[in-house]
Amino acid sequence: MKRLGLTVVVVLLAVCFGLAGALAVNKLLPNEDDGIKFAWDKVRVAHENMYPDNFEYVDYAEEVKFDYEKYPLLENQGLFWLKWDDASNSYIKIDADTAEGASLVDPSKPTIINIHGMLVEGYYTEEMYWMPEDSTTSEEIGYDMPVQTFKFWFDKGYNVGMYSYQKFAAEGISYNSIEEKMWATNGEIGIRYQKPDTTYDEDVSEYTITEHFAADYIRAMKLLPDSFGDKEIRFAAHSMGGQMVTGGTFLLTELASVGQLNPNQLPDRICMEDTFFGAFIDMGDNALYAGTKGLILRWSGKPLPNDTTGETVIECLKDIAANGVVFEYYSYDASFLRSAQKKQMKKDLIDNSVYIVMDPKFASNEHCGVRDFYLTSILVDYDSSLELTDAEKVAYAASLPTEELRALVGKCFRVQEGQTTIMPNDDVYIEATSQYYPAN
Repeated sequence: MKRLGLTVVVVLLAVCFGLAGALAVNKLLPNEDDGIKFAWDKVRVAHENMYPDNFEYVDYAEEVKFDYEKYPLLENQGLFWLKWDDASNSYIKIDADTAEGASLVDPSKPTIINIHGMLVEGYYTEEMYWMPEDSTTSEEIGYDMPVQTFKFWFDKGYNVGMYSYQKFAAEGISYNSIEEKMWATNGEIGIRYQKPDTTYDEDVSEYTITEHFAADYIRAMKLLPDSFGDKEIRFAAHSMGGQMVTGGTFLLTELASVGQLNPNQLPDRICMEDTFFGAFIDMGDNALYAGTKGLILRWSGKPLPNDTTGETVIECLKDIAANGVVFEYYSYDASFLRSAQKKQMKKDLIDNSVYIVMDPKFASNEHCGVRDFYLTSILVDYDSSLELTDAEKVAYAASLPTEELRALVGKCFRVQEGQTTIMPNDDVYIEATSQYYPAN
């Protein structure tokens, strides 16, 4: 089992969060008189509104599905396993909840599942993960251009998957409309998606997109042997996708606790590639939330913590980290998504992740450059025999082994050199004080 370090994590949390955190756990865990039996002894440290009363959940694998007969355009949404096709120099998507999809997965290999971000034109386009040709050269990365970044992970021996929700991520620049669909069904627009003619199908599900992610993942796991998960499972999520995958993983840990998922098949590591944590406007000692208010968290039936999406993401992150999942967070100085976080949220993010501020000068679109950098950095081989400082280890990015990364949680790093190239070989980082980042 991958949760062997759980006791150590609990002890560390008690030290880090103090008595208040310990009391929160005691408050939320049922006692023997409740008669609630858990399949997995999960630690719970999030806000109480994150959990339903009596910890009751629907059967996600059976109940949370789209009606493809009524909405055939949604057949291209969901979780897919990928196979590489040399003839087209591209990947082919196979539904993860089919025998054909399951046959692509080798349990003896590590796994990465990618989750895209907001797509303004997602009603008719799909994120294909092509490397921008102005970001690198064939000589630098050793691949003929154009190339899709997934190719690197196939060649490094990974099972590769992706979660597609582009139709639901297409709301123009209305980020709050996408956020609503992540957490609630009582938002202003409900669960809708935009069609190629730019009209909408309305109220297509009684569940959130985050819940569909969890349901798709569980269905895929049911087709795989229990040994899947003995090797590392990694989620890599860009922008708005980081918000969804954090909520989805929180829900997966809850469903594992009630027997709907083998805990061994939870992710070991999550990369947040310039994740969107909601928009807050700095007002001195306070912050004005620029998002939808009054949302009810669908699976708990309770208001979002502090009535904001961003703080709900942080509550999920704290809970997941307490249960052994390692987070790495990448952003850059000029990122609006980072500057729009509340100071306390930044502090919580630092406490529960490896916090890395880079400067993707190689990219014309820095926000996407963060993602492209991370997915490309797997090409660098990590030499475990070297005696490296923490800052030198961070420079390996995706290639840094997860247990090495785990030892760096709570630390901040800032790039000093190598920003003009996508490959991390020439990158130089320094360890920075955590006090710097919440103030900037």
